Amino acid sequence: MHVFRKFLVVIPFLLIGQLSLFAQVNSVDSLVQAYVKEHQFSGTLMVQWKGRLIYQNSFGLANRSFDIPIHQHTAFKIASITKLFTSVIVMQLYQEGKLDLNQPIHTYLPSLTDEKSFQIKVHHLLNHTYGIDNIENRGIENIQNPYTTDELLLKYYNNPLKFSPGTHFEYNNGDFLMLGKIIEHVCHQSYSEVLAERIFIPLQLKETGILIDQRVIKQLASTYSLNPKTNQLYNDIPYYIENFFTAGAMYSTVNDVLTFANALFANKLLKPATLALLLTASPKLDSYGYGLWVR
Repeated sequence: MHVFRKFLVVIPFLLIGQLSLFAQVNSVDSLVQAYVKEHQFSGTLMVQWKGRLIYQNSFGLANRSFDIPIHQHTAFKIASITKLFTSVIVMQLYQEGKLDLNQPIHTYLPSLTDEKSFQIKVHHLLNHTYGIDNIENRGIENIQNPYTTDELLLKYYNNPLKFSPGTHFEYNNGDFLMLGKIIEHVCHQSYSEVLAERIFIPLQLKETGILIDQRVIKQLASTYSLNPKTNQLYNDIPYYIENFFTAGAMYSTVNDVLTFANALFANKLLKPATLALLLTASPKLDSYGYGLWVR
């Protein structure tokens, strides 16, 4: 992800793939233990094979000040995995006929009335091709100061087009923030209410939610930055997590993320044709689908 790239964000990893990846080692555990030792890995690792959980273990510390170890129910800031939750909701609205991916964003954000609001289509937001210059390249203050989502919408939107929408890929949190505002406009509910109604409650994701700076989240892991010269960890610089909204402001546990992934690919959240559209990606546009890379 764009902004978080400069931070060490400890998140759960899901490996769903071929066991041939582990052919050179005696067991999954021996491979994992070697990696953990070499890279000072902190997090929870789960390996699923053909729908069966074959490995799970937790490593390292959730909080280094108090030496609190990570465990199965440790919650993590899942950063841009949030984007996939957002794109799934958009695609649900699309398959219900409540939203047209080929409509200009002005249709769903009527307060935007300039020329580019008619050039940018909803699907340009989903695959990071909307073309507006990224404000996050202009200084850390854009993520450190608290803003309302309406203020953030204008901060991201009121910038010139760098390229014609749909012609180039540029990773940007602004387009997914706009998708969040579109979801709220179409559903007449807050994003957190829509998430709960459409994903959290049906899938019983009880350890997943929206991060709010003033809210204490039980068992939430702290995050740290890595100094590449000394290979030492230090506390992250302060930033206002709510500014990432529908692009990166969620938390979850590895169990809940796996439940979400399994439901998505089992067509419990989207119809097969809709899921196929979400997973359609062009190599010319960085092989990015709607809310995730497809490689």
